[in-house]
Amino acid sequence: MHKLKKYMNMLIYIEACEAGSIFQGLLPNDIGIYATTASNAEENSWAYYCPGHPGGADRKYDTCLGDLYSIAWMEDSEAHDLGKETLQEQYLVVKKRTNLSHVMQYGNTLLSKAFLSTYMGLYSKEVSSISLDELSFSNSLAIPQRDADLVFFQRQVQKAPKWSTESVVAQKRLDEQIAHRSHVDRSINQIVNQIVHQLFGDSSTASMLTDVRNGDQPVVDDWDCLKAFVRAYKQYCGHMGEYGMQYTRAMANMCNAGVDRDSMVAASIQACSGKAE
Repeated sequence: MHKLKKYMNMLIYIEACEAGSIFQGLLPNDIGIYATTASNAEENSWAYYCPGHPGGADRKYDTCLGDLYSIAWMEDSEAHDLGKETLQEQYLVVKKRTNLSHVMQYGNTLLSKAFLSTYMGLYSKEVSSISLDELSFSNSLAIPQRDADLVFFQRQVQKAPKWSTESVVAQKRLDEQIAHRSHVDRSINQIVNQIVHQLFGDSSTASMLTDVRNGDQPVVDDWDCLKAFVRAYKQYCGHMGEYGMQYTRAMANMCNAGVDRDSMVAASIQACSGKAE
């Protein structure tokens, strides 16, 4: 898009677990893009306004309605005159309020001197009557983003009449979600264990799962290798799903360590008996 001159400058907000990995070591500072993220390259983002919580979702909704970071920047935008607050001022407010993860900024940070209205336009002169001082998060009510889907299935179980067909179906769906998570945890750990043992001897499996590169390096050097590993896992072990995406770091680390696709395929077949779940 930059080469084709499809934009002048661009503002990006990213809400995701490990959101920083999208830009870390990858986004140049000279192509007119300024990005902020809900988290750095190695941590969760957090769901909020969930069912059953004060100020959370209405009873008719079974999902969390927002995330700490997204709520913070949107409520901040509503509470200010967009023609008077800069992106940098908002970034600092959002960073302070989003207190369970590290809000990050990437790209051309000089663009953060612009007013919000440069990218969002001007709303009505009327701004939110609720002071930001009255808007605060209770950490005990936040839910790791990857667990937010379980909230939905748990609510379905809670709402279903006892002993009804609806209750049985809801419980089955919840059990399937939990079983899938267990399958992903077990299979990924077995794959990494096997590869580390065969290729690296006494090297630590834990480090292969969790090692984080420094801030000026991308998560992986060979993206084709990472894509091949994800496809191999899907073919022999099944979909990783939202929950399983946390393990792409382990796959990236294996690629960076020189593990080839054949080793990944062999380990996946052994871990999952060649049967995708």
